[in-house]
Amino acid sequence: QAFGGKTSPTLRSLLAGKPATVVSPGTNLRDAGMAMAEARKAALVVDEGELVGIFGFKDMMTRAIAKELPLELTAVSSVMTPNPESVSPDTSILEALQIMHDNKFLTLPVCEEDGTVVGLVGV
Repeated sequence: QAFGGKTSPTLRSLLAGKPATVVSPGTNLRDAGMAMAEARKAALVVDEGELVGIFGFKDMMTRAIAKELPLELTAVSSVMTPNPESVSPDTSILEALQIMHDNKFLTLPVCEEDGTVVGLVGV
């Protein structure tokens, strides 16, 4: 796609030097929430290098806090959004925004073809 006469920038260029917030499926909600608050973004749930879920602020509020789950005893895997859609780092920023808009996603994981997590884009 053209972007001011040029090729639209890719997610790879946007995410360079910006590590994702990553937690394991067994991380408790308190620790995941602290990591998210520090990074000010959702957490990607990664198991042995593979993206297995995403845990966002909405998940924390509606699936954990509202249900009064014990934060230190509840694993993030029990309330995360499993198997989220992801895109390649070579996806253009405009295309990623369109995917997020069309699917009503607040965040979108970015992974290499081999499944390696690159990062997370959000609105």
